[in-house]
Amino acid sequence: MNTDFQLRDRSSIFALWNEFFFRSSLTLISQIDTDFLCRSGVRILQEAIVLSRASTHVYATRKSESEESRKIEWRRVKRSGASREKSVFSCVNLWRKTNQRQSAKSA
Repeated sequence: MNTDFQLRDRSSIFALWNEFFFRSSLTLISQIDTDFLCRSGVRILQEAIVLSRASTHVYATRKSESEESRKIEWRRVKRSGASREKSVFSCVNLWRKTNQRQSAKSA
C-alpha cells in the first residue's frame, strides 16, 4: 500500500481518493502534502488535517467500495483513547464545493 501522498497536480487528488477507497481500509491522513492541498483550494480538508495533527490521529476508513456516492468515514481518535468523533463526508461533494469556491473567486 502506498502511503506517500506527495500531490503534484490537481488530478493527483483523485488518485488520492482512489487510494483511500480501493487500496486501503485504513490510511493515515498525516502523509498528505497539506501545502499542496492549501494551494489548490481544498481548504476544508487541509484545515481539518492541520487542526487534527496536534491532538488526534486522523484516519480515513473506506465506507463501502460498492457505494456510488463513495463516502469516506473520517475518524478522529484522541490519543488518550477516551473518545471518538465520527463524521461522514462525501468526497464528491467536497470536490464540488471546492470547485464552486474557486469559480466564484475567479469570476
